[in-house]
Amino acid sequence: MDQHMTIEGTGIAPGQAAGPLARLRVATSRSTAAGPDLAAARAQVAQQLEQFAQGAFDATHAAMVRAQRAMLLDPEWWDAIGARIADGTPAATAVGETGSAFAAQLAALDDEYLAARAEDVREVARLWVRALSGATTSAPPAGAVVATDRLAVSDLLAGSRAAAYIVHEGSATMHAALIAHNLAIPVVVVSESSPLDAVPEGTLVHVDGDRGRVTVGAGTPAGQRRAPIRQGPVSWSDGRVIEVRANIGSAQEARAAAEHGADGVGLFRTELFFEALGRIPSRQDQIDEYQAAVRAAGGPTCFRTFDLGADKPLAGLTPEAEENPALGQRGMRLYASHESVFLDQLTALIAAAAAGPVEIMFPMVSTLADWRYCRDALAALATSHPPVAVGVMVEVPSLLFLIPELAQAGVEFLSFGTNDLTQYLNAVDRGQGRRAGSVSPLAVARAVAHAADQARAHHVRLAVCGSLAAEPGWATLFAALGVDELSVPAPRIPVVKAALASAAPSATDLLNALDTHDDQQFLALLHHP
Repeated sequence: MDQHMTIEGTGIAPGQAAGPLARLRVATSRSTAAGPDLAAARAQVAQQLEQFAQGAFDATHAAMVRAQRAMLLDPEWWDAIGARIADGTPAATAVGETGSAFAAQLAALDDEYLAARAEDVREVARLWVRALSGATTSAPPAGAVVATDRLAVSDLLAGSRAAAYIVHEGSATMHAALIAHNLAIPVVVVSESSPLDAVPEGTLVHVDGDRGRVTVGAGTPAGQRRAPIRQGPVSWSDGRVIEVRANIGSAQEARAAAEHGADGVGLFRTELFFEALGRIPSRQDQIDEYQAAVRAAGGPTCFRTFDLGADKPLAGLTPEAEENPALGQRGMRLYASHESVFLDQLTALIAAAAAGPVEIMFPMVSTLADWRYCRDALAALATSHPPVAVGVMVEVPSLLFLIPELAQAGVEFLSFGTNDLTQYLNAVDRGQGRRAGSVSPLAVARAVAHAADQARAHHVRLAVCGSLAAEPGWATLFAALGVDELSVPAPRIPVVKAALASAAPSATDLLNALDTHDDQQFLALLHHP
């Protein structure tokens, strides 16, 4: 067959990488001894998942693995398996069938977040069945492009690090894809009928997670080699300086970000610290974690106060269920009803400023009253402590038209959360928009352009911390619009800095893309200015 070909697919984790093709294989134990019983196999998987969580790169990954462990230990699942076994179904079959049934129920829900958890249920069921059968998975060599039916969290967190993955099933919102994104491992979904299965192992394969494309036997395209670590912000010839900071969820991640050349932290997702603990942390827990992050960051550290809700639940703090969690009681909308938790966090963040420069921003602010509530709560606590910069997440479209008033009311910076802003601006769930074709990237870009004009006019610093900031074309456009700071997953920092440095002389040409009248034309100009 032709070993020089391109296979079109769907990218679910961005980036580009090349390596020899390898396939994951599951080997069944040849031992004649009986495998572990149902309870012992479950305990074995629970221990394995806990080990993955403890060895995870960051708090985000640990929280995702512990969510899978909670699924495994769900008593409802155990009871359903027991009922099938009582009817004469073999244990492994009972685990697989009940896992498939529960996954199907989740997949059918009219909630993208919960539906995406169906793959987590399937993965846990596969691990449990594998433990019952004594099967093991062969680890691919480090740096390989791995072909497999499904991408699993356990594949990413165990064994050697693959360069990229090619899978037959998956979505950008499943936990494994989110972890791959944070680890800068590109993933592309291709059809089961694609010619990939006929490609011999060891063949050089290039995976383009940005465009959803797999190239076989063509070598690594020019310009896609690993970007060097660059220290310090990027300076443009017009005198502007653009910082590239890191999105993190723990002090451990702050240290890793500094190693990737981060100019500080643009988004510390404090709710991930809450989720990793599985409880509301004490004030001292938070002081210790936040101060450690500030000391490790190597630059200013911007903390987002906890952004929890029915879509990111935590016992004792969030509503058990809401008809539409994305539009419900989440972020700052919880603060007045849980004021002691909010004030404890603000106190801890103020204390963290003793270790270095701290910025605080508030999520889900949609009115001036929301901002004033958060501002006044902080001001009442911060009278005798080092000053902190204060700002808001721009994720609710109403803020696009309140920037002059926000500036007058004391907002020092705005940070675009492009994931939520995109879903609210287009009325499309953040997990479905690009696949459904119902999102206008041009509208999102023009919204940022409008806000940038307003921010400059009122001397408010502007940042972007959503996933678009990690894409070189978008990052360059944001900088050309006047954004002062971009915040991205740590592994993407060298890539974004390299793109900004090389684009500096002609970046303003990208502004012409805003005058187009077609989304596809806009994206073409964005990726190929």
